[in-house]
Amino acid sequence: IWLQDYLHKAGPSEMETTLLIEPGTSSTAIAHQLTETGVIQHPDIFRILAVINGDHAKFQAGEYAFEPGISPAKV
Repeated sequence: IWLQDYLHKAGPSEMETTLLIEPGTSSTAIAHQLTETGVIQHPDIFRILAVINGDHAKFQAGEYAFEPGISPAKV
């Protein structure tokens, strides 16, 4: 239940956040960047879920804009 709440609960960011992911950035580093910029709260849980779901292999370099309060599931 806690995990479902985490995934679908609004994230901590109160303003639009832009994040630049450089080529070759690991999923661990991306999760930490998302935390440092206030998009998500729990980088390790985010990364583990990405690995379990196979999403970690889909991360791509680029510039991303995240709306205020975006949930981890939408990131």
